[in-house]
Amino acid sequence: MALIKCPECGKEISDLAKACPSCGCPVNSDSVDETESVRIVQMPPMKPKKNPGVAVVLSLLLPGLGQLYNGQIGIGLVMMVITIGMYILGSLGIFIGAGLHIWLIYDAYKHAYMLNSGTAR
Repeated sequence: MALIKCPECGKEISDLAKACPSCGCPVNSDSVDETESVRIVQMPPMKPKKNPGVAVVLSLLLPGLGQLYNGQIGIGLVMMVITIGMYILGSLGIFIGAGLHIWLIYDAYKHAYMLNSGTAR
């Protein structure tokens, strides 16, 4: 055991001391506890959030557009063609198209919400 000078206040202290008893300055880096060390955790990059309201408005404007906004390219394009085709057919097709349109609005909202909560596939 030897005496060393504290780098902060200059008083003589034991070389086994973790900190100076006078000023509290840490003096020996070898004697620092593992529990006192700082652990850095790198977080994964965050995905941009999808606004469910935007998905609903886009689906209201054009069926399938909300799905495209949410990244569901395939289902968005297919349902867009089917729904618009039903509207063009007229009579019974209008009712089927309207039903699909309403379902697409709900699906766009639900999928945007699930993307934000991390439960979407």
